[in-house]
Amino acid sequence: MGGASEHTLPERMPNAAWAWEFLRRNAEYQRDCLRASDILPSPFILSSGASFLRLTQSIPKAEKWGLLTFADPEKPAIDANVFWSPRLLAGAVRVRLTEIGNSQANLPRQEETIILSALNTRRIILDTADGVRHIVLNGHRFWIQLYCDTDLPPGENAEIGIRIDNARYMRRRLDTAAQLLSLYRSNNGQLSLIGRRHNSNSLINALTAFDIQNGFERPKGDLRDIAEAIVGKARVDADWGVNDRALKAQIKRTLARADRLISGDYKSFLTKKNL
Repeated sequence: MGGASEHTLPERMPNAAWAWEFLRRNAEYQRDCLRASDILPSPFILSSGASFLRLTQSIPKAEKWGLLTFADPEKPAIDANVFWSPRLLAGAVRVRLTEIGNSQANLPRQEETIILSALNTRRIILDTADGVRHIVLNGHRFWIQLYCDTDLPPGENAEIGIRIDNARYMRRRLDTAAQLLSLYRSNNGQLSLIGRRHNSNSLINALTAFDIQNGFERPKGDLRDIAEAIVGKARVDADWGVNDRALKAQIKRTLARADRLISGDYKSFLTKKNL
């Protein structure tokens, strides 16, 4: 047996982060990312603290996976620069960025002005070759993705104006807009989460089972190691080798679900409510 070590996953993540956690375990994705490493942009840190990347060309092989560019599969969602295609991410919101000091004088001033650089969270900006700016604001429990047509310089000295201009996935985008406003009003990077808490145990179990079977970021193990990690050593010690048929079947179903999500079903997370 492999004797798996203690390894924990967050109990609650936004669906965009769950999608990434399954995708980054896909061996074909890992190979595609490695092959494209020489054309990937290197991020640099703006004076405001955000990371900025610029693409000079589209990356079709990344788009095949639902991404605008490859993200490092060795990094979890909280650390990786993951930009989902707005065509797939139902909660992606189109915005208007206006450089501070250049607001149209003939328009009434909004009561609350959301300044990009003032948002107290991790901020990543990507300019794609088609002239679109994409912004990801994420923490352990939220994921906000914005995009807009812009010719502004690569800074954060900008006001964010929300545009809801398409009926498709309206509720998803309204949720994102509400999250953005909650984040803006917060002074410690926390926000009021929208929606009910969903039980993520089955997703955690799927990732745990895959990781142990394949030795992903933890020692490689067998079915018994997976069972101990999921249901506990006491139950496994009592049942294994005597009354373990149902338990083994459960583990195999969990592994099969992990394989389906990693192979492509991870995209189903992108159309769901983000929390």
